Amino acid sequence: MPENDKSKGVEFRFECPHCGAEIEDVEERKTDWISCRHCGEALNLASQLALDRADHNYLLAQELATPELTDRKRRQAEFSSEARDALFAYQRAYTGVQVALRAELPAAQQTWALQIMAGVAGILQLHQMISGLEARYWIQRLVCQTVRHEYEELDARLSEPHPSLLTRILHHPRWRLRRRQLRRALIHREKSLKMLERELAFIDVPQI
Repeated sequence: MPENDKSKGVEFRFECPHCGAEIEDVEERKTDWISCRHCGEALNLASQLALDRADHNYLLAQELATPELTDRKRRQAEFSSEARDALFAYQRAYTGVQVALRAELPAAQQTWALQIMAGVAGILQLHQMISGLEARYWIQRLVCQTVRHEYEELDARLSEPHPSLLTRILHHPRWRLRRRQLRRALIHREKSLKMLERELAFIDVPQI
């Protein structure tokens, strides 16, 4: 989280998403990319800061959220102060993830970012803050990534050297069938996502 220090400017600290080591004394916007001093992995500073803020706003929105937010008949002008604050926090979380995804995030952060977007998109669409097309895009993105992860896990299992006879007889045929199903589903979903990206005409296509 950012920290104020008049002698040094705005600084913040966060955990490296690769090794978990704390990265501190980083001046905000000093550079676009930094390297973790512990594992050496490159990190996009703007994306890390944007995701940190998005995460904070998303959790805040969940704390403040009331049933009003999902009531299709309730207008924003009729919201309680808590519901209004929650809605604007969701909007800030959504915008923060958009900024964070301008650079490629580590896998775990990508998954969390997409979970935020899929969760928030439906609420923002309900209140006409984003289009239905955009909401569908983020939900499909999360589904597509889930399918891809399962496919990769099965592929890794089938590539393991020297599997036992029991594994080859009982598991491999089922895994191969499931992998073929997932591959077909993945091809179909990725084509659909490309079409949605063209329709939405993103200025900055999410790096996923």
